[in-house]
Amino acid sequence: MGTLGSEVGDSVVEVQHVLARIMRLPMSTVAAVQGHAFAAGAMLALAHDVRVMRSDRGYFCLPEIDLGLSFSDGFAAIIQAKLAQPALHRLAVLGERLDAPTGVDLGFIDVAVAESEVLPTTIDRATTLAPKASPTIAALRANFYGNAIESLAAR
Repeated sequence: MGTLGSEVGDSVVEVQHVLARIMRLPMSTVAAVQGHAFAAGAMLALAHDVRVMRSDRGYFCLPEIDLGLSFSDGFAAIIQAKLAQPALHRLAVLGERLDAPTGVDLGFIDVAVAESEVLPTTIDRATTLAPKASPTIAALRANFYGNAIESLAAR
């Protein structure tokens, strides 16, 4: 991000638009987090309905506080929509690096598994959720996360 100079704003907008598109899909989405999920990688995981993360290695982190950056309106909206207050505070305000078991305890990681089980568990979750694919899931997300989706989609 530091090397983008004046293009940083355009890059943030493009990432936000990708997240909005994921959240508008008419199907459930499952993120496989096989290592660290920092900054935009963490935002990408938050855009999904389910997060499966490796339990023995890797951190979930929103390091903006340590970088002296504030969150864009879109990023702030998805953080508020997807994280319960204790997780929001520890990740977004304090910039803590949290492992998968802590993420499960705080509710932003759905399943913590061994490295060899991340992909199979993700595929299993997606397979289980596949029959629910319909415009209804996009409508439900719009009901519950509409402000975040619209903030992410804005220019």
